[in-house]
Amino acid sequence: MPDAGRRVVWNVRHGVPEWTNTRVTWDLEPTERGTRLRFAHRDYPSTEGSFANVTFNWACYLASLKTYLEKGRGWPGDPPGWARRC
Repeated sequence: MPDAGRRVVWNVRHGVPEWTNTRVTWDLEPTERGTRLRFAHRDYPSTEGSFANVTFNWACYLASLKTYLEKGRGWPGDPPGWARRC
């Protein structure tokens, strides 16, 4: 398997209707300074509806992950003030 340890794929089969049949990918690539993460949420049916909100939320989750990895503390979930951090 050439992508073992370098790629995670979520094939969304159930859940939020607009997410059904979408694909979330996490690609990891070693670099001199660590690891590069490339994220994508693909095959979304439309940019109408919840798309803008989902895009914003993914950006916040990834910013939290980055802060966690660099400083040891992120802000996962939805605590008070969460949106102000993004």
